[in-house]
Amino acid sequence: MELVTKNNYSQHGLAAMLADVHQFIIFGLLGSGSGGRNSINHLFTTSTFNYKLGFGFCRTSYESQHCSKPNRCASCKIKLMKILSILTFVIWSLSASGFCSDSTGCLFPIKQNGKWGFIDDHEVLKISCKFDSVQNFSDNLASVLVDSLWGYIDTHGVLVIPAKFRYTEPFSCGLAKVNSTERAFPTVFINKNGDIAFKSKYRLVYSFTHNRALAYINDKACYLDKTGKVVIKTQYSSGGLFYEGIAQVWDFKRAEFIDTTGTRIAYFNEMGHQDFSEGWASVLGNEKTFYINKAGQKIKIKSRSFYIDKLGNVSLENTIDSLVYFPFHNGLAEVCIPGTGHKSGFIDTTGRIVIPIIYDYVSPFIGQYAIVSSAKSKNIINKKGEIVAGISEYDKYFPKRNCY
Repeated sequence: MELVTKNNYSQHGLAAMLADVHQFIIFGLLGSGSGGRNSINHLFTTSTFNYKLGFGFCRTSYESQHCSKPNRCASCKIKLMKILSILTFVIWSLSASGFCSDSTGCLFPIKQNGKWGFIDDHEVLKISCKFDSVQNFSDNLASVLVDSLWGYIDTHGVLVIPAKFRYTEPFSCGLAKVNSTERAFPTVFINKNGDIAFKSKYRLVYSFTHNRALAYINDKACYLDKTGKVVIKTQYSSGGLFYEGIAQVWDFKRAEFIDTTGTRIAYFNEMGHQDFSEGWASVLGNEKTFYINKAGQKIKIKSRSFYIDKLGNVSLENTIDSLVYFPFHNGLAEVCIPGTGHKSGFIDTTGRIVIPIIYDYVSPFIGQYAIVSSAKSKNIINKKGEIVAGISEYDKYFPKRNCY
């Protein structure tokens, strides 16, 4: 019997690693996996998961804020975002249900005698191992490989969409992207009945989040609705997914946050901001003295790094210019001293440093616990910053499989 674990990822395993996805990206603390879908390389999203790459990003953040060669800094940030986009898309692929309030069964891939099926979170076999490969469940359907073609099964293991596709992506917002057989329409989405929802002449179209799909049209980031209609057009060369109903679009010199109608939430004369998490986004100021909020008001910038809310108003500004700030998770956000040999800790929503900035690497808090690492040890801490266990007790503090 073969479970999908952190060292056992392939096309079927990419979606399956949701249960311990943070193991894949937390600085190699627990090992890493490989694998992926061939569409992820073009998705240039923002730095939502920068905090999970703190070992390299803190230094890059510092350079992007203080570098004396703007073009060099911009190039550095663009390259970083492209790398981070892969991880962001991986995370999204694994947890697409969270973007549309879709329901997903608590089932996980397992391999027995060369075939794949699904077990529940108690490791009870629920769908027999009879498929050549599988993806994880999303929106109560999972893609399965049968005789070299992909179809979709329901949570009972019934093949509800016949295996007739050469390529499939997980369902999200009731739609899934599949391969096209028409050169004039390189992008095809199907609904949960297996019928074509729409075809698109645009090649670079990504899966739906918050009922919007990022598409690149004439090298500009735009968004489609679920009929394939272009409902948001921008003049920016890069765009991200919608997080908490807000997406970021940007180019080398500027960035905007927009909602699902395309309405501006905030405008900045600089790129490199974080995506929204728990209602706030960490953003950067620059030599300009203001940014523009949703109401069109010019807001004076008082700090190099600060947080805004979904109206584009400042939600936290008592920050320290020499530190780099990251998204909030479970009420705490990583903050770090950038540069070579950087150190990280955590702040609460008042901006107070509640866990000292002393660690080489930190993970975001998952529930009540986070992983921290220093030169001599890797440990698990609680929200008080107390070490509760060594990394060897990981399974005791973090769920082996998460149900969404």
